[in-house]
Amino acid sequence: MKKQTVIFISVMIYLFFSFHTLLYNCTVGIASGKITSDGRPLLWKNRDSSGFENYVRYFISNGYGYLGLFSRGVPSSMYGGMNERGFAIMNSVAYDLGNTGGFDNGRLMRRALEECGNIKEFETLLKKVMGKYDLAANFGVIDSEGGAAIFETSSNSYRIYDANKSEKGYILRTNFSFSGGGKVGIKRFKREKEIFEKELKGKKLNVNFFLKKIFRDITDKDGTVFNYKRGYKEGDKRFYYTKDSICRPYSVSSMIFRGVKPTEPEYLSTFYIILGNPLTGSVIPLWVAAGELPNLIDNYKHSPLNFEQMKVYSYIYPHNKQYTLDVSYLAGENSPNLINKIFNLEDGVLKESEAALESWGKSFPGRKSMALFQKYLSQKLYKNYKKINRELYYYNLSKNLRIIPFYRLRKKPISNFIKYKNSIVFLTEDKRLNLLNFHSGKIKRFKIKNHFLNNSFIEKGFDGTFYVLSKNKLFELDLSAYSKIKKVYELEKFKNFDKYFGEISFLKRVRNNLLVGIPEKHIISSIDLKKKRIVKRAGQLNRKGYRDGTSRFSILGHPSFAYRNHRDELIFIDLTNHSIRSLTQSNVVFSIIKNRGKETGWLEEVKLDNPGSMIEMKDNLLYVMDKKGLRIIDNGFSYVLIKSATLRENYTLVSSYDNKIILYSKKSNTVYKLF
Repeated sequence: MKKQTVIFISVMIYLFFSFHTLLYNCTVGIASGKITSDGRPLLWKNRDSSGFENYVRYFISNGYGYLGLFSRGVPSSMYGGMNERGFAIMNSVAYDLGNTGGFDNGRLMRRALEECGNIKEFETLLKKVMGKYDLAANFGVIDSEGGAAIFETSSNSYRIYDANKSEKGYILRTNFSFSGGGKVGIKRFKREKEIFEKELKGKKLNVNFFLKKIFRDITDKDGTVFNYKRGYKEGDKRFYYTKDSICRPYSVSSMIFRGVKPTEPEYLSTFYIILGNPLTGSVIPLWVAAGELPNLIDNYKHSPLNFEQMKVYSYIYPHNKQYTLDVSYLAGENSPNLINKIFNLEDGVLKESEAALESWGKSFPGRKSMALFQKYLSQKLYKNYKKINRELYYYNLSKNLRIIPFYRLRKKPISNFIKYKNSIVFLTEDKRLNLLNFHSGKIKRFKIKNHFLNNSFIEKGFDGTFYVLSKNKLFELDLSAYSKIKKVYELEKFKNFDKYFGEISFLKRVRNNLLVGIPEKHIISSIDLKKKRIVKRAGQLNRKGYRDGTSRFSILGHPSFAYRNHRDELIFIDLTNHSIRSLTQSNVVFSIIKNRGKETGWLEEVKLDNPGSMIEMKDNLLYVMDKKGLRIIDNGFSYVLIKSATLRENYTLVSSYDNKIILYSKKSNTVYKLF
């Protein structure tokens, strides 16, 4: 029994250290101001941990205000931070400097920020706690006096490595110490060293170097480095095993502390933080001197910005494959180009923050101004990550779309398709009205005595009736009365028929009016059945062009493919202008998408290419089929789901139900479901 207990304890100790070795393998370093582009010292850390939810908090203790990085659920331990004196500290666990794991590493760093104003005072603190704290770490520190050093620290001793006295001006570490002689993280150390030696020949270090070259470095187990410029192409290696990569699946945050020159004010000291995996997160600069943090960075011990960036993470690392990264999302042809989006966003943030720092260097802007600037940057990042997550959602959806034949029609349709209850309704060339049920796949066919022509248009009426517009006659059908013609309207006898009527492109009922598109006259007209007249609702008669405004001033091109939304507005495609436009109840035309020639509208990344059909889904999603494929337009964004020729030229969007799209192929005369 005693022997089994010893074995059990030994196994648990082995698993404990294996677990820590697996997850807490940070990559860190420090650089003297003599090798940086602006002469300011730099301190950096790529943090690996099982605690994915990170946030930054602001504290005031012992007279010092400071910022610290924390994991949700572990408020007592800090993983790096900076105080108002410009003193910054971070660490990596050094497994060769102790045999208990260094559980007080975070506790010491927090105390250092509360008590120390420079490196000398930190060394004094270390001497005071020797033998009292459980320590096993490479502590990196910088201060406002130009100091930059790494302390290899155990519970009972420490050794200093001064970057200012180093031949190269920088010091690199992972999870071993030079004084301890360990090897945990040696591959990452060698890779970090290789990047430095390759990139810094005659060059100076800056913040962007770490963001682009260090934190996001991806190396497969065979030594292959992912090339962001080339990106992923069909046939390339798609999955990288990143256990020994600098950027790993357990890289949960990245931080850079930029100090100040001895002649500069301490309030310019900057804490750059990526809350989340560096492949999916974007940096934001923070300042202790602001005296507070945006609630998107710290919202009662969590960060909404971190949460949005964690959503992006779920796409690039498959849940069932540890250490396996799917690089097809990051960069390359026919990919979301995630890393380019993040780089562009990050470059904008850095540009704005550098401009702010230059201005603040002339005089202190005040805490409120600095806090407002932080808030502005956090909101900018949050908004863009909302967009990125939507794009990734639809990209991921597109990879799993299935087109399934639903019903092969006997005869070809001669009318448009409309949705009626749980069915789609249309006329066929055998002069029958067809109701195809979404759920059962069964079809009801009603024989109509009158002879409708090709290019007829059908629309819902009231109480189970339907309108059929065939050439210049409007029929009202009543299915409850055995498919009899309820009424026939001869439109030639309506007032203004010759002026406002002609070949039509759609028929839609909006309240008590039937709206029709008249492309040859570049207008939308309204059929008033009570007063037996036709009136112009939008556009200028026989004037082709583009202009939003009231009925009197609006100009249209080729109004087509319309539907009525929940606000009883008519949404239609203007084919000539490649635009999607709206006609309101008060007869005002405004454009949802402005796409005339080289002009693009307020919707980002939207440029329609000869749109052909359109339907509306729930949650205000608009589906449009054009030459480039199926587009989903939502809240100001556009996403191309499919680019294949098969789901482009040959399909028409028909309707939707239960989050499924109904398509029709004229070539095969078949109705399909798109899942």
